Amino acid sequence: IPFGVAGTLRYGDSLSITHLQGQGTGRVKATVVNPLASTGVTYEVHFDSATGGLLWSLQNVSKNRLVVSGQPLHSGPDGPPIVEGGISLLVSGSQTSDDVYSYSLPQLDSSLTVQKISAGRVGVFPNPATAESYVTFNNLPKKVIIAIYNLAGHLVRTLRKDDPSQFLQWNLTNEHNRQVGSGMYICLVEMPELDETKILKLAVIQPQLYPGVR
Repeated sequence: IPFGVAGTLRYGDSLSITHLQGQGTGRVKATVVNPLASTGVTYEVHFDSATGGLLWSLQNVSKNRLVVSGQPLHSGPDGPPIVEGGISLLVSGSQTSDDVYSYSLPQLDSSLTVQKISAGRVGVFPNPATAESYVTFNNLPKKVIIAIYNLAGHLVRTLRKDDPSQFLQWNLTNEHNRQVGSGMYICLVEMPELDETKILKLAVIQPQLYPGVR
């Protein structure tokens, strides 16, 4: 889930369909397959019989843009097509060229409240780190500063990120590019754009090396 984003839809939800005009008795069903693709706009399903067989098209009304066209009515065992907005759109039954159907997708919530809730889900894995060459901090906002301390309070490494990725890796080395030892580390994750801070505890277990053993 992207940082700071929340949707009101769930996988498998059916959207409310409005039959705007026409006398068709067919079926139009919009099923959510990707809640995070919700576009916050309104769509209309139109029909065209000029080619001899009835075909349907999908119009993004909010942006006045044709999404798909020339689609046959669904009648076989294959699933309906996936269209813009993460929707499985089933159009079937008895329709006419005059029919128009409409449905709307809600806007994703990216408010400051949602972003602050996301800040509480910042984490690091694997934890404990045992023989890995790096660990990954996840669910991060665009801009973060991560200060890593040992239990004595000494700063071991500072990591910075300023990009859209929600991940940031640490290769378990200090500021001098030397491998850190086994032990507990405190990771102070600062998110300056949100005025939020998350404290994580990370255990590192380095492999033991014995003289004469390879």
